[in-house]
Amino acid sequence: MVAVREWGETFYAPPEALRGEQVLLGGDEAHHLVRVLRKRVGEHVGVMDGKGNYYICRIENTEGPVTLHVERHLPWRGETRSPVVLLQAILKEPAMDDVVDRATQMGVSSIVWIPTAHAVGNLTEAKLARHQRIARAAAKQCGRSVIPTVEKADSFQQVLEQFRNRRVMYVAHPLDSPSTFVSNETGSKEELVDGGVLLVGPEGGLSQEETTLAQRSRFAWLSLGNRRLRSPTAATVGLAILLRQLGEF
Repeated sequence: MVAVREWGETFYAPPEALRGEQVLLGGDEAHHLVRVLRKRVGEHVGVMDGKGNYYICRIENTEGPVTLHVERHLPWRGETRSPVVLLQAILKEPAMDDVVDRATQMGVSSIVWIPTAHAVGNLTEAKLARHQRIARAAAKQCGRSVIPTVEKADSFQQVLEQFRNRRVMYVAHPLDSPSTFVSNETGSKEELVDGGVLLVGPEGGLSQEETTLAQRSRFAWLSLGNRRLRSPTAATVGLAILLRQLGEF
């Protein structure tokens, strides 16, 4: 069995790069392996396909197409048992980059940017593409097998309706009392889907109308203490609490 220290680096190869027991590594990933890290034939590396498959591979060839031989398959390595979604208000850069990086490290399956009344940033297709690249890099760095999706919701209300039936749902909200959370697993006639959702507002907080909509959509209030946290910090702390509620640690 290959020890973890022998394959510390993880590379990305799409599912179609797997050919039987071989993985063909191309582009920037191959350049990084050969030219930057100077890996040699016979060394081991990790490879993830972003869709739930993780392979421990032995380098077979570094001349021309970089060829890796699959020695072990570790499906869903580094993933949570239940899907976790972060609904994050649009922020100014570079705060959005930080949120994507941290949330990916925490294990989310999806990050959805939501428009809010107090949002001060803007989100273009180019920024979304960059966020997806950040998610891929973060997933590789922490040895995940899935790359979270990063997308933008059309409206605040629409995204609440989309995710209102998850088993555990919290909205991070600044309060003057110590951290408490209220279960929202009962009292709903809807059939609940396993997993969790965390809603985090912008730096200026959610509006009264938005907090009312969240409450009507089954989101329970989650206080993060008696200090007002910046959005990226609130997302990280809130996800840690949510993951603990789901039994991840």
